[in-house]
Amino acid sequence: MKKPYPTYKTTGIIGISDIPEHWEWKKAKYLFREIDIRSESGDEELLSVSHYDGVRLRREKNVSMFMAESYEGSKLCDAGDLVINIMWAWMGALGISSQEGIVSSAYGVYRPKKSDEFNNFYFDSLVRIKPYIAEYLKRSKGIHSSRWRMYSDDFFQIKFPIPPIKEQDKIAFFLKTKTLQIDSVINKKTNLIELLKEQKQAIVNKAVTRGVDPSVELKSSGLDWLKDIPEHWEVIRLTKYFESRVDYRGRTPEKAGEGIFLVTAKNIKEGKINYELSREYITPEGYKQVLNRGVPQINDLLFTTEAPLGEVALVDRIDVAFAQRIIKFSLDTEVYYPEFIKFWMMSYSFQQHLQAFATGSTAKGIKASKLNSLIGLLIPINEQKEIVSFINRESKVIEQAIARIEKEISLIQEYKVTLVAEAVTGKIDVRDWQPKQRREETEQTMNQISSNAHH
Repeated sequence: MKKPYPTYKTTGIIGISDIPEHWEWKKAKYLFREIDIRSESGDEELLSVSHYDGVRLRREKNVSMFMAESYEGSKLCDAGDLVINIMWAWMGALGISSQEGIVSSAYGVYRPKKSDEFNNFYFDSLVRIKPYIAEYLKRSKGIHSSRWRMYSDDFFQIKFPIPPIKEQDKIAFFLKTKTLQIDSVINKKTNLIELLKEQKQAIVNKAVTRGVDPSVELKSSGLDWLKDIPEHWEVIRLTKYFESRVDYRGRTPEKAGEGIFLVTAKNIKEGKINYELSREYITPEGYKQVLNRGVPQINDLLFTTEAPLGEVALVDRIDVAFAQRIIKFSLDTEVYYPEFIKFWMMSYSFQQHLQAFATGSTAKGIKASKLNSLIGLLIPINEQKEIVSFINRESKVIEQAIARIEKEISLIQEYKVTLVAEAVTGKIDVRDWQPKQRREETEQTMNQISSNAHH
């Protein structure tokens, strides 16, 4: 059961409302001073600041943005400094750095005035909770979200709760222990989802390469990656019965704030067009330019040629446009059942085959000239439909299980966010909390956290 503090006082900030009576309530200008020390060489460790995970090593993140030739003149920061991406503060792009390094000269770097009264983990957790992100949004200036900025004078007016240092240490210890436990549960559930996806992939692969009749006679396909197939099936060029092909590479027009939905390679995932993964638009004029070679039809096949390579989906609405790195195929539906071709191209066997034609070092892709070399299977249309029905039936149970686990993970993550916010704002009193371990181990851990947090 969560235990509150005995008495509270009002803060006036929405989402926090009140803090324990004995905690201080100070403006940032009394807690931090702005630092603007520049690197002479730019050779120091490069740090990245994002709303996902605060301040982290750039080399440990999968950052697709370009690397500058030189970082001379970048701002230096120390471990324990608060770094704010002033352009994205309203999204929560800030945090306490855990080590020395350099950051963009456009960022704000703020150093605690009294580091011995400042627990890094506590403050990193505090400045990134939702009420403060809302506060940064309120104090950011600009006419459009892409130009909003939170400048030092505005940041310095924000008030923060300051518990006694021993309470900061205890809150940090509590949160580290609890979040480790929570993350462990999330990792186990995430791993279970991956196992279920592998199970689904195995079902798809077996069905599209062997069919659903276990008694059928087999023959060699003549291909190492495909091995045996049913005797009455034929190996053919995949594109033999594709009626048309539209390659959208190099054809994406200027983006717009609204208009026609633009399906990008990022939207095509796990056999479907996911309209939530990326939201981009083009104008009606741009739509005409992109689709002047033919508008999409329901059940046309989409194939991503790069970043990522080999994702497929069927067109499920015609009021959309397609970006570069996507090819649209129209199928001869008397020969190919669209759902079957989709599953065939999603299968492990086909994906392995596809990689043999891939080129490129960082982002694998396939040249248009290689598409006619890809292999398909010629199967009676009724049998294709039987295979699709079997896959959908067998996959449904797995997909329902995955959906349940994803919901569980979402609820656990919400609990984690709430727990952090409650602890750092004093909604729960953890001063007497002890983990389920021996007292000696607890004391050792507390001493270690205190030592690390203050240096």
